[in-house]
Amino acid sequence: MISYSFLKPAQNNKFKALSTLCQKEFTISHGGKNDIEKHQKCNEHQKREKSANVSLSLKTFLENDQMTTQEEKVIAAEVTKAYHSVKHSLSFNSLECDIKLDHTLYTDSKIVEKLTLGRTKASVIAHNVLGPASTQETVETLQNNTFYSIATDASNHGATKMFPLMVRFYSPTTNLKTCILDFYEDANETASDIHMNLVTQLKEHNIDIKFLTSYCADNANVNFGCRSSVFQLLRHDNDNILSVGCPAHILHNSVKHGLGKREFDLENFI
Repeated sequence: MISYSFLKPAQNNKFKALSTLCQKEFTISHGGKNDIEKHQKCNEHQKREKSANVSLSLKTFLENDQMTTQEEKVIAAEVTKAYHSVKHSLSFNSLECDIKLDHTLYTDSKIVEKLTLGRTKASVIAHNVLGPASTQETVETLQNNTFYSIATDASNHGATKMFPLMVRFYSPTTNLKTCILDFYEDANETASDIHMNLVTQLKEHNIDIKFLTSYCADNANVNFGCRSSVFQLLRHDNDNILSVGCPAHILHNSVKHGLGKREFDLENFI
């Protein structure tokens, strides 16, 4: 029997497997081994596999009791640079050139002398250190009886349908904060499936739905219809939830209907 070290059973679905490298679930109900091998050949998996093979374990690296103060400063600098790139939406490819520039400009710095931060290492830091740390901080805050709102919307990534789960909340320690709690794949866009995924994700993070204040999404019937919409299903779980439609859709509709009442030729005016 062939075993795959990167595979784990998917939560709440015995017909799917979770790739620990890609952090993505995929179905294995039809092809079994063929489905796994097909996933192994996809670009995202091969890129992550290559990254894992050439990268040191950050957990082992950071927990080394024999680490000197100088080495700790080097690690802090590398993590800070990776965070800076993520915060400002910079390409990880630019870090390789940036590090070479630092070596040229700051020749007298012992910290810069030891910096080695390219695309692969920065990607590992972002995915395995910064991302989980950010989510953990948010989850711990929401588990402490903090009121919050959620937002989601379907997005096509090639042939894959992706759903972000975004939470927004206020606390005295963080002020107003917005965080992506999860980013999952689901081919279904029905109200019941969207509702089930939202509730499941909240339960997995041990976040109480009774502190949910509002549901934010685009103004489609599947989200805010008067019968079996996501909002109506959420209200069965918490009848105090408010609906918050998309302001961009409202503005678009206002302009569209306003221009429909015009008494002049719009194209000639433009």
